[in-house]
Order: sequence, then structure tokens, then C-alpha cells
Amino acid sequence: GVKAEKVVLVGDSAGGNLVASLTAKTIKENIRVPDGIVLVYPSLDLNLKYTNSYLKIISERLLVPNILKRCADAYAPLDKVDRLNYLVSPLRTPNSILFKSLSI
Repeated sequence: GVKAEKVVLVGDSAGGNLVASLTAKTIKENIRVPDGIVLVYPSLDLNLKYTNSYLKIISERLLVPNILKRCADAYAPLDKVDRLNYLVSPLRTPNSILFKSLSI
């Protein structure tokens, strides 16, 4: 094996969701936290509420709401997954976890 000196995780869209969730999990479990993360247009809240970014996407027709809902349903079906769980919607990660690894 190879010993990694630096670990940087990169994810796009659903991959960004996975990277953010994994990072929160590593912080919570006190295991090695990535040295860096790059999130490209990540899906951070699968709750699909009418946030400013959600309304902007709709108004600019970047994504059709029905397609966005279908993608979220395929990734995290409501009947099987709690979309309020921070490991599903990492934007909802509690501050107690986020700030656990900060040294100020």
C-alpha cells in the first residue's frame, strides 16, 4: 500500500453530497479528516424546500423542478431515507460536529 500524506476529496453533484457527508462523519467519529475537499455544484440539502438557490434554479430554468425531484427521489427515496439527516443532507450538519475539529 501507499501511505497518503495528503488526502483531498472531490465530488460533483451527488458526489459532492457524498464528500460532504463523509467529511462530517469523519469529524464525528474522530477519524482522519480530509486535508481538503472540493465540492462542485453539490447537492447539500435534499429536502427540496423553496430556498433562494432552489428558486434561482427554477427561475433561470437551469433545472426543471420535476427533474430535480426525480433525481432526489432516486438518490434518497423518501420512503427509505430521512432527508433531514445530516448524512443525507450535509447542509444540516450540526454545528457541534462542524466546529469540533476547528482549532481557533
